[in-house]
Amino acid sequence: MRLTDDEKAMRDGVRGAAKARAMDLLIRYGEALGAERLVETNNVAGAFNASTPSVRALAARGFDAVYSELNLDSDAVVETPRMAVNTCQLITGIDNAKWRLQGIPDDLARSRRLIPSPP
Repeated sequence: MRLTDDEKAMRDGVRGAAKARAMDLLIRYGEALGAERLVETNNVAGAFNASTPSVRALAARGFDAVYSELNLDSDAVVETPRMAVNTCQLITGIDNAKWRLQGIPDDLARSRRLIPSPP
């Protein structure tokens, strides 16, 4: 697959581990589908269902672990950076009002800003 210099820089980690992992995943998808190049875009969409048992197990390791495995296909946990482009969450399994009933751990709810951090 042909990559621009900017895409190569992201793949090589110049812009951080999370972007490098995301580029790796996009390149693998593209190669699997026979893409010649990536299409330029200015948005990101993330998705995970936080109420499933597998995510609850990951949640014990923190939001970065959940994001790394489910959105970056990465066994290595990378810090989730602040988004730099238009971003949306396609699916959320965490009910903003009833997250405790779903069994969401306090630390995950805190990372999602559903409850305040302790002083």
